[in-house]
Amino acid sequence: MSYQSQVNDEENPHNENALKRSLSEITDTSVRLGFIRKVFGIVSFQLLITIAWTILMMYSPGMVSWVLNNYWIIWVDLVLILVIEILVICVRSIGRRSPHNYICLTIFTLGFSLMVGCCAAVSDPKIVFMAAVMTLFITLALTTYAYYTKTDLTYCGGFLCIFGMTLMLFGMFMWWGQCSTMNIIYSCLGVIFYGFFLIYDTQLLMGGSRRYKLDIDDYVVAAMMIYIDIIGIFLELLSLLGGKN
Repeated sequence: MSYQSQVNDEENPHNENALKRSLSEITDTSVRLGFIRKVFGIVSFQLLITIAWTILMMYSPGMVSWVLNNYWIIWVDLVLILVIEILVICVRSIGRRSPHNYICLTIFTLGFSLMVGCCAAVSDPKIVFMAAVMTLFITLALTTYAYYTKTDLTYCGGFLCIFGMTLMLFGMFMWWGQCSTMNIIYSCLGVIFYGFFLIYDTQLLMGGSRRYKLDIDDYVVAAMMIYIDIIGIFLELLSLLGGKN
């Protein structure tokens, strides 16, 4: 055997390994892109349901009056939303198994839509429209930033958790006193909080070279997280603009 053939035999294993790694990376990228498209497709469907339900309640005074006169429905709705969110995120057999995950997501979306519809129905339609347009542009801007930035924010989960708990306690103390200045500050902090969480969740969704990422089976969990971020931004903007009674 010549020296050249020996060199080729030694190089072939390395070439085959490089080819396998390249094919694996291409496959992973293709799977991840499919996962991203699926999640944003689900989120789009959730938002369409919420928009339709909100418009219905805004132009159905009888329905809004009935809900406000039976305020216990709001509390039941909030508890239902919280329970479903915990089950889908914490119990993998529910969050990853179809059709259980889709059923939970549908109920969750309808419950959230009821809450958003009530807030919008007692607001000026112009302010609701302004908040919706602002939410659209903020969402597009933050999603684009999350995709192109080289900064990995997936390690900031602990900081966002502390920020959220502080914001929640701040909101609880505000129940005992009404102050327009404090409401403005709280709403601004709320927009910042949900904005950071939207970037964080988007990077978890996109994966890649980032420290943490969502599994491709967690499409319902990912859709729920991003949906909450977008609706949270909308509600805080609605409050900031003075639209929520």
